[in-house]
Amino acid sequence: MHSEKAHHCLIVGGGLAGLMAARKLHDAGIGVTVLDKGRGLGGRLASRRFSHPEVGEGVFDYGAQYFTARDERFRQELAGWVKAGVARQWSEGFYTASGDLKTDDEPRYIGTAGIRGIAKHLAAGLDTHTATRITSLGYAAKRWELRADTGDVFRGDSLIMTPPLPQIIALLQEAGLAADPALLNRLETIEYRRCIALLALLSGPSAVPPPGGLWCDGNPIRWIADNQQKGISPQAVALTIHAGAEFSFAHWDRPDELVATKLLKAAAPWVKSPVLRYQLHRWRYSQPLSGGTPEYYRTLGAPAPLILTGDGFSGGRVEGAACSGLAAAEALLATV
Repeated sequence: MHSEKAHHCLIVGGGLAGLMAARKLHDAGIGVTVLDKGRGLGGRLASRRFSHPEVGEGVFDYGAQYFTARDERFRQELAGWVKAGVARQWSEGFYTASGDLKTDDEPRYIGTAGIRGIAKHLAAGLDTHTATRITSLGYAAKRWELRADTGDVFRGDSLIMTPPLPQIIALLQEAGLAADPALLNRLETIEYRRCIALLALLSGPSAVPPPGGLWCDGNPIRWIADNQQKGISPQAVALTIHAGAEFSFAHWDRPDELVATKLLKAAAPWVKSPVLRYQLHRWRYSQPLSGGTPEYYRTLGAPAPLILTGDGFSGGRVEGAACSGLAAAEALLATV
């Protein structure tokens, strides 16, 4: 067991990779501080609530919709989530827009009351700071020093960075830490798919077939989920509609009303009931377009431990992000 006084790790990014790394280190006795620019933790483990007087509150998963568990380490973590009541199985497949039911023997899992609940479970008892954007990093007096847009300065003995790779690379280059040009050049080639998510609160039932998920052809819609059928929105029918990458890129800067009108028109066969209220969310770094790198993380030749990890290294799947965070934590534990 390590003493918190002996080592403290700063983790930039409070998505699944960052939280998995933080939980692993914290449970091993390492001090951790998690810093995230968002208003809440979880990254793509994102849930939102809003209401309408006619139907009450709708609950939406609007980032990651479900996840699988193929890696044995991740299965062990998942078993703990299920035991804690924050995750459960949803289905083993979904219908497509053409009416085909595509199933297999692989369970798809969700957050019991919304996928962000898993992030909250992982973050329990950790030192976390949201709405904290890191603007610069440096190394002084044998410690990492991170400055945030809040004016705060955070210091630690080691640093794990989990944001989308373009954001990581920009910070490293600004700090003069681009010590491995070949690696950074390779990481710069990893591009990300954008995704516009439409959250629609309905006055009545949808026509999304059970169990509440529908795969579309991606133009303009890739996925539709009925969060009430999914079991996370008990009061109201709450639809999550994910636009395809091509539509999302082409309409990224278009007005919300125009984007929503086009998506709702395309989704009309499955929306069925009138839309009472909607919101949009734009995911600039929804998923890496490539399958990631052969490694779950990379350690840079910096003055002190500096580990890069996250879904840019794991191909974008929820399980991959989790495993990348675990691998980064294990790599750090082997050095302290």
